[in-house]
Amino acid sequence: MPTKEKKPPSTQLYPQDIVQCTNSPALFGVIEKCWWDGYDDLADSPEAQAFHNPFAPPPTRPLKEGEFSVSFYAERTQCEIKTASDLRVVDRTMRTGDICKRAGSDDPQSGVVVDARVKSRLAHAISGKEIPGWKTQADYELTPQPENGEFVTYDDWIGQVVEVYDEVLVEDSTNNQLVKINELGTGMYIGERGPDLMPTAPLSSLVNNVMSAMFGGPRTMDTVLGVVHTVYAIAWLAINQSLDPAEATKRQRPKRLWAGKELQNLVMMPVPSDLEATVGTRVSLKDEAGVLVTQHGSDQGDYGVYKVNAYKVVETETEVDVIWQNGRQETLLARDVVPQMSQDEYECWPGEYALWKADGEAKNVVVQSVNAADRTAKVLLIDSGVTELVSVLELDRSASDPFLGAYTHVAETLGVNRGDVVLIHRPGTTNGCDKSRVPRIGELESWLREDVEAGLNHNPPWKREMSELGAEVARSRSTWNADDLRFKRASPGDEKYLWFGEVVMLNLDGTAVVKHVEGTVRTYSVEQLTILVDGVEALHEELAMNQDGPHADSDEAPGLWVKEDGHWRAVRDEEDEGGWEDEEEDETMDVDDHFDGNGAADLDAMDVDLDDEYATLDTKPSIASPSSPSQDSVWSELAEGARVTNNVPTDGTSNVTHMIYSPSSTTPPSPRRSTVQLPASNGASAGSSLSKEYVFKDQMTNHASTSNGTALNGTSKAEDEELSWKRFDILPSAPVDHAFYSQPPAQPGKAFMVRLQREYRALANSLPDTIVVRAFEDRSDLLRCLIIGPENTPYEDAPFVIDWRLESNFPNAPPVAHFLSWTNGNGRVNPNLYEEGKVCLSLLGTWQGDRNETWSPARSSLLQAFVSIQGLILVKEPWYCEPGYEKLRGTEEGATNSRLYSEKAYVLSRGFVRRALEIPLGGFEEEIKSFYFTHGRLRKILEDSRALIENSRKDPNPSNEQVEKDGTADLAIPRLTTGGIIMLERTLNKLQSFLDEHESRN
Repeated sequence: MPTKEKKPPSTQLYPQDIVQCTNSPALFGVIEKCWWDGYDDLADSPEAQAFHNPFAPPPTRPLKEGEFSVSFYAERTQCEIKTASDLRVVDRTMRTGDICKRAGSDDPQSGVVVDARVKSRLAHAISGKEIPGWKTQADYELTPQPENGEFVTYDDWIGQVVEVYDEVLVEDSTNNQLVKINELGTGMYIGERGPDLMPTAPLSSLVNNVMSAMFGGPRTMDTVLGVVHTVYAIAWLAINQSLDPAEATKRQRPKRLWAGKELQNLVMMPVPSDLEATVGTRVSLKDEAGVLVTQHGSDQGDYGVYKVNAYKVVETETEVDVIWQNGRQETLLARDVVPQMSQDEYECWPGEYALWKADGEAKNVVVQSVNAADRTAKVLLIDSGVTELVSVLELDRSASDPFLGAYTHVAETLGVNRGDVVLIHRPGTTNGCDKSRVPRIGELESWLREDVEAGLNHNPPWKREMSELGAEVARSRSTWNADDLRFKRASPGDEKYLWFGEVVMLNLDGTAVVKHVEGTVRTYSVEQLTILVDGVEALHEELAMNQDGPHADSDEAPGLWVKEDGHWRAVRDEEDEGGWEDEEEDETMDVDDHFDGNGAADLDAMDVDLDDEYATLDTKPSIASPSSPSQDSVWSELAEGARVTNNVPTDGTSNVTHMIYSPSSTTPPSPRRSTVQLPASNGASAGSSLSKEYVFKDQMTNHASTSNGTALNGTSKAEDEELSWKRFDILPSAPVDHAFYSQPPAQPGKAFMVRLQREYRALANSLPDTIVVRAFEDRSDLLRCLIIGPENTPYEDAPFVIDWRLESNFPNAPPVAHFLSWTNGNGRVNPNLYEEGKVCLSLLGTWQGDRNETWSPARSSLLQAFVSIQGLILVKEPWYCEPGYEKLRGTEEGATNSRLYSEKAYVLSRGFVRRALEIPLGGFEEEIKSFYFTHGRLRKILEDSRALIENSRKDPNPSNEQVEKDGTADLAIPRLTTGGIIMLERTLNKLQSFLDEHESRN
């Protein structure tokens, strides 16, 4: 696919890459965060960072373009900000299930890692002296204790370590004596050095350090010699699924805290792919012949002479086995591939399950191979055994997405994925789900959420209990001995633990290969498997989601701004934020005043003014009572208040300027004008509804796009120029298909109704021609809007319907939106429009944003919300609306992903037209018919789509010169892939039948 001049990816560095410092070749580290990795910015609060990786210090300030946050593992773990020129990639961290692409290649296909083998270079943890040659996992002693996040079992329950209490042996540099430290979750490691390791440093050490800082000279550096965990907090997630139900009921959930010698009763259950070493980890060698040993302490000390034979991993080289989408398997070095950071939601790999959705029918399939360039896949139909070639756009993988992570609310998936931790059911039984589906289990106990609810600055009761147990164990352990704290392990060949394992391979017949903790490998049908949810990841997710807090959307909350020194400052805007002012003499919005020099909509400037009093409305909803205004009188006020009275000439007509959005990028261009003739008052009573009192007839100039250089054909001049519909109207009753119809009506007070009157007036005066809004006499709390997709976007001419509900405390609370998604389960049509109906927009409080972008009773309006969706969401390149993706604009990776997303959005939005014509939509029945039939938009859609298909087939990969010549270079959709064409043609066939039927009747 041709592209304009694009800058290459500014880096080949990715999170978790192992790098070498170019100016200090002996210094190795791990990249923690990249400048372009902005997806998790909002979740990266200090609390969330500490929970996810408590021992890696965060960067001192936000990263600028080209910068990377790197944790270097030297005497102290230190986080530094480096540029790409400061670093050299020596290895890439890969594990089973990771998705990757070939480094430095334009091959569109991706692969999945099915195995990874790591060899390491070691140095003594204390002396730093290196051991020559490479070592592998087979050379290491098995670790005697699990770390945070690892699994253990007891009495057929599977649990996960969530916290540890440490006993640390430290060498005091002032007197070379050994000191034991007991503390909750220290994160210390053998070989760590620092002047502040001990909670209370001796006075001599403190004086020495101060003098050294003032006059120079070395500071005293204490050294960690040994670390053991004496107390464990364990979250028990699930029970052995191979047990007979009667037997399972006898297994009571084990206790959460384990201490001292009782740790010997627990069995470690390591996930096979997590056993490989990474840079910074400490290991011991099986063969101690010739190993380096350091000695510390003295015979006269409390702990005698202590020998350290631990080693740190200073460099790694990883070899991976990758299965590519075309089915070919290859072995190569990890640094020769790059992680795919932004996966296309339709990407799939051999052996994975999916639902093939075509013409409304869903069939279970197993992917055999994928042609990434064409976006097609060969799939095996499970029920019939037939192989079909299908469009990947018709494959629903949402229920089998490997990136679900720790979403505990997802009850089941389609099949399993490589890298999944699973529980195996006994032979002859199933997991209880429908065919091809696999349940996800893993209960998070209530005590675990105390961290999330209280915040990490508060120690919940279970942590205080851990500290008390730790102190008690420390008093009972007079000598340093780790053997009595050693966990059990499964012996090779021991079949007692075959009920737990990791998926390492997916076969083309739909079965899965599982590797068990004792090393055996077996094949199972997916019906025998249950996925175990990672509890630690689930807690991190909850903590990140909990960061919104009670003040996230408060206008009174101070803003936070980070300075170059890395410190956060609280900033309160003292300027007048502006309120809605009701100026009768200038009530109409002139759209030209609300666009900047680049043609972008200035949404703040478009705020319709209301009186300042509405910034402080009483938030308590009023209950209808005899003293409250009656519905009849309220609607009389609304009808009267919504009357367009500004600059009305004596003949009762008025010209009102409206705007039509036709964005060619992520921001709307300069508006076009259309004139609305308002009829003279007919003398209707004040109590008449607005729908009966006024008719807005828009004279709309045709904006037919010249897609593929071809003008719109087949429509009459009348069809081309005149689009007659009421932009705003009040209908007698709300349609039963409204998303909020079944919810109890709000009980608004007079303040609500007065504000609503002003909102209606703004909508009646200032809606663009391509936004239609309906309110309802019987439900003042509900609205429905129809937004027509702007031209030269993937959404051109497609209908987007959103239902709205106003809470009783509106406008102090933003309106609630529900998007009617008609994608048939084939993914989102836009990153901000969810299939379940969520509209992700900071103005609505559904996404965090700058305080000036959030809902304000004084500054925000319904009109602003409607226009924001059309102008900021339904854009030419919607992929860049994803958080953090804007940073990739101009890169080859960004261009490719944007092109694929836009193709999907275009094809799915043609399906929206089909849905709107198939099933009449309450409140918009006549408007839909008029737009697509009377005014020829359906014919235009068919002709434009077929011209696009023809160009795509004739010249699927044109040169840059060719696209400039044929005028398609700046089109939102210049070409389609084979997979896009397959799905689009199904929709076009149905649309053609609608048109034929209409023409035959008329």
